[in-house]
Amino acid sequence: MTADTQAQAADLHLGLRNALTLLGEHEQTLGHLREAQGLAERLGDQRRLGRALSFEVNCLLLLGEHERAIESANRARTIAEELHDIPLRVVTDMYAGRVYLHLGDFAHAIDIFRDVVGALIGTLAYDHLGIPVLPAVFARSHLVECLAEVGKFNESARLAEEAVALAETTNHPDTLLWAYHGAGVHHLARGEARAAIAAFERAYSVCQTHDMPAYRPRIRSELGLAQALDGHAIDAEPIVQQMAGEAATRKQAASYSQVLLLLAEVHLLAHHLPEAKEAATSALAQFRQQRARGHEARALRILGDIAAGKVPADFAAAERYYEDAGALADKLAMRPLVARCELGRALVFAQTGRTEDARQALQSACSSFRALGMTADLERAEAALKTVAPAKST
Repeated sequence: MTADTQAQAADLHLGLRNALTLLGEHEQTLGHLREAQGLAERLGDQRRLGRALSFEVNCLLLLGEHERAIESANRARTIAEELHDIPLRVVTDMYAGRVYLHLGDFAHAIDIFRDVVGALIGTLAYDHLGIPVLPAVFARSHLVECLAEVGKFNESARLAEEAVALAETTNHPDTLLWAYHGAGVHHLARGEARAAIAAFERAYSVCQTHDMPAYRPRIRSELGLAQALDGHAIDAEPIVQQMAGEAATRKQAASYSQVLLLLAEVHLLAHHLPEAKEAATSALAQFRQQRARGHEARALRILGDIAAGKVPADFAAAERYYEDAGALADKLAMRPLVARCELGRALVFAQTGRTEDARQALQSACSSFRALGMTADLERAEAALKTVAPAKST
């Protein structure tokens, strides 16, 4: 095989990556990327090797292989620096930021995505840099998710709006999907169910219209949770169950564990607690294996809600789950989740006769929700506070 033929073969393997990723065929994608790497190494072609490694970062993330993804990112980043290849550096950083987001290292991910967004200005805002989605939108969408996790909702709202405005100038399906998804994540994290429904419906419509099956399970499940929060849990439940099966069939490790957790919460809202516990427990085990600590904290909180809601309630287990979830969320600076864990603990205190502890915890949760602008959660906490006896005078 001549050098030209090897170069063409490497490009073919790299090109197949784009199509297979959209179809959710991540294991096949990884195989083609490894073939491209081998060819590039035999050619001594660092630029093609860097591209293959950069794409591998995202592929390994989608397979739940976070540590290997970071290793590939470091190799691709080194090549980008050696070649002074700005597009390769930006795309690699963007994929690495996505890995750190899944690992729960939100501070690191935020720094990376802010740098990427800051670099993609002027004409670069409309440059695909060799990937199917517009990086300026993709980076904003993921930065929105990071910021929402830590409760920086004003900034996440602004960036979500920027992403949608930018995406709608392109009429590019993959780009539009990520923009609408970011808006949905922002609203869902803030407890704004109807706004989340509207955003996720737009993202899901793009999936359906343009046949993008890889994104279906997570987006339809997030839409299902938003609908459940809006009072339609029974209707959403079988759909999210179907999406969990679809993610499992496609061997989408990262998506499957997230969809399982979404399914657990929908089951919980539908008052089907055994099913909720089964899904949440399975999701928790997978998150721990993947070292996805932010997702782990959310799973622990949902298990607390399940233990508190069963009949008879297991308040001791619920309190342990809330404490573990809250401690991990606090370590990761996940302020909205910390406040929700505090609310869960307060309700356990109230149910077990620890009135003063309940009152103090509810006041703390109210203060946090008010500062974060989480109106729906604040209303729930304030309603609970009204049922708790006032502190005794001394």
